[in-house]
Amino acid sequence: MDATEQLMSELASWLDSVLLRGVGQLRLDDVPELERLIHSADRLGMNTLVELLNVQATHIRQYVLQSSQPDECIGSFFRLAAYTKMATF
Repeated sequence: MDATEQLMSELASWLDSVLLRGVGQLRLDDVPELERLIHSADRLGMNTLVELLNVQATHIRQYVLQSSQPDECIGSFFRLAAYTKMATF
C-alpha cells in the first residue's frame, strides 16, 4: 500500500469511528488525529484534503470550546467524508 492509500485508509477509519459514535459527538480528542492526517496530506501535496481537514479541525474546536451550533461542524464532516469516498474510487 502506498502512502496515499495508507492516508486515505486512516482517514476512512477515523470517519467510520465518528459515524459509529455519532457525528454530534465530535470532541477535542479528534483534533490531534486530524492534525496528524493534515501533516501526512501536506507531505503528499494533497492541498484540497489539507484544506478540508483544517476546516474540520477548526469547526470541532468551535463546536466544543465555543458551544457553537453543530451545523458547520457536521457539514464539514460530510464534505470530508464525500471527498474521501470520491478519492478512493
